Amino acid sequence: MKLGDKLRSLRAVEGSLRGLGRSMTQQELAAAMKNEIGRGLSQAYLSQIENGARPHLTHTTRDLLARFFRVYPGFLVTIRKATRRACSLNCAPSMQKSIPGSLPVPNSSRPIRPCSVRS
Repeated sequence: MKLGDKLRSLRAVEGSLRGLGRSMTQQELAAAMKNEIGRGLSQAYLSQIENGARPHLTHTTRDLLARFFRVYPGFLVTIRKATRRACSLNCAPSMQKSIPGSLPVPNSSRPIRPCSVRS
């Protein structure tokens, strides 16, 4: 899943949680971030992220979005198919079941072998 798709999905969930019955608009998101966490992003910047003009986030931007949406910052990264496939081939079987585009979540207490991704 691409970063823009993730941000769009998070806006939809946030709108639902706030009782809007629809996705939060980019403008509403920009204002809510500024009001609730003291710092925000412009509507134009959010649009660039969602439309793929900015495929990568700075550390600061990723942390702001993660804090606002209450998600792990690593979720706000585009994971290439090749990387995801390499991880699924090299990780413990208990980690291979995961939501597409998210980090694998172990379902047992066994030690986890780290993914080794080679380019």
